[in-house]
Amino acid sequence: MKIRFGWFRVSVFLICVFLAGVFVFVVPSEKPSRLLAVISESVLVGASLVVAFVLKRSLVHPGIPTGLLLISLSVYMDLLQSITGLMLFETLAVALSVMAVIILLYYIVLHVRNLRIMMIEHEIIINDSNIGVILRNLKDNSFRFNEAARRILGYEPEELKSLSICDIVLPQDLGFHDEMIERVMKGEAIFPFEARYAGKNRKQIDVQVSASLVKNGKGIPDYIMLAFRDITRIKAMELSLMELNKFHRALNEVVTEALESGFDDNTYHDFLFKCVEAFPGADAGIFLLKEEDERFHYVAACNYDFEELKKVSFATDELIQANSDRVMVIKDYAVDYEMDDERQRILLTAGRLREIKSTITIPILIDGKVMMYFNLDSLESSTAFDNPEIQEIAASFGRAVAVLLSRLRLERELNKQRELLEKLSLEDPLTGLPNRRYFFDYSARQIEYLRRMGEEMTILYLDLNDFKGVNDTMGHDFGDELLKEVGKGLNSICRSSDLIARMGGDEFVYVLPSTGKEEAAEVIKRIRNSFKEPFIVENKSIYLSTSIGIALFPEDGKSVRELLIVADERMYSNKGRTNGKTNKSRIEDDLSC
Repeated sequence: MKIRFGWFRVSVFLICVFLAGVFVFVVPSEKPSRLLAVISESVLVGASLVVAFVLKRSLVHPGIPTGLLLISLSVYMDLLQSITGLMLFETLAVALSVMAVIILLYYIVLHVRNLRIMMIEHEIIINDSNIGVILRNLKDNSFRFNEAARRILGYEPEELKSLSICDIVLPQDLGFHDEMIERVMKGEAIFPFEARYAGKNRKQIDVQVSASLVKNGKGIPDYIMLAFRDITRIKAMELSLMELNKFHRALNEVVTEALESGFDDNTYHDFLFKCVEAFPGADAGIFLLKEEDERFHYVAACNYDFEELKKVSFATDELIQANSDRVMVIKDYAVDYEMDDERQRILLTAGRLREIKSTITIPILIDGKVMMYFNLDSLESSTAFDNPEIQEIAASFGRAVAVLLSRLRLERELNKQRELLEKLSLEDPLTGLPNRRYFFDYSARQIEYLRRMGEEMTILYLDLNDFKGVNDTMGHDFGDELLKEVGKGLNSICRSSDLIARMGGDEFVYVLPSTGKEEAAEVIKRIRNSFKEPFIVENKSIYLSTSIGIALFPEDGKSVRELLIVADERMYSNKGRTNGKTNKSRIEDDLSC
């Protein structure tokens, strides 16, 4: 306790003056007994004054120093009575003594009660807080624990008495923990540090520790105080956030890849594997997709035998999810054991059904209907997915995948429409053969290629003889069906490298790449032979003939149009040289029917 020496000196000075005054009256009396009595009472007065002065500056109630001052005044009055012999001073001494005793007893009781209240309040604050406190006595190396420490560590009060620091701190953290204590002992200021304590049954507890010295009045350390709080949940949340960020990164990668390349079987597998790797607690997983047969089929599997699982499908009412549209945690697989023998065998072997401890199933809804289930399985723990935060992650994931699949489905539909429009723009709608536009594009590309290669190309222009007569006789619908059959026949004798296109009406054209005059003659021969057989339409046999014109690249032209003009002219020239009888079509009943 620090004392202001100015006041102390004043008090000593007053006591000395008082004693000097006493000696002035007492010493001449030459009575040793009286002198001894005066001196002893003077010392008592001085001591009472000093004690009162010291207590006034301490934490005791102000009434206690007041009582001590009254005692010193009482002794002083008694001293004056012994010096003067007046009974007045003795009366005052008795009165002051009674007052002092009453005041001291009252305020001492009040002070003790306040101390007890302070101790109770302090104990309540220490024990009811979430901060555990361990006091390590530096003299006997014993430990004291508050209620919060006992609660965090999980021990009973009697069990704490036998614990040492080695029982509390995990072995792998003990060296670092001791190093921090040594630094505190040297007077260094350290920041709170993290450590791992061992609770009852060696349960690991992540804690944040603050270490400080507790010194006595002389400034000598008596205790080391370790104040710690349980941060196990905080660490788990940090780990969960890290895993969540990892999962989101994986999800973004897969989504980006899917948007760039589309969603196919490989994308399902890549998506699933990355999700199993990143999702907290997941060891395996599967994708179940609702296909056109209204049954759910396996489209991807991670850490299961996918080739075997592909043989299994489920009706909606057979699913373990019971057609739920919410994220579910499943631990009861009784439904799977009710399958027929073959499916049950596959689920037990390829699906490792007996090994699954817990499943979180995520429905993927498109247009309000469940189109897919994404199952993540834990093979290690039945509580892997019990955390509500994990279930919320799963729900967010399901919504993200639903948006992705909806977008991809829309893009697929748009691509189909685009492909259809492109196909229609290049295809003759009646015969299904390439149309005039496709013929020009294809022929131009072939000419450029063959010009570089120094090779030839032949174009054959075909016109059906007397096709108008068929139309006039049987009608245009019959004529359209006949054109379809002619298209099939011409396409059947076409080589894989050749192109047969319909130019319009009853005109067709062949493009024969890398083909000279002699090879073209062989193709013309095959074409004429094919027309010797009748075309069957509506139980009628129609006999047709065709006029053919030929043009060779580069001999007859350098462009498609030049070649087509030459072939067209030669075709009409050949048509004019044949007689009318040869050009006439003939319609007969099909006797084979």
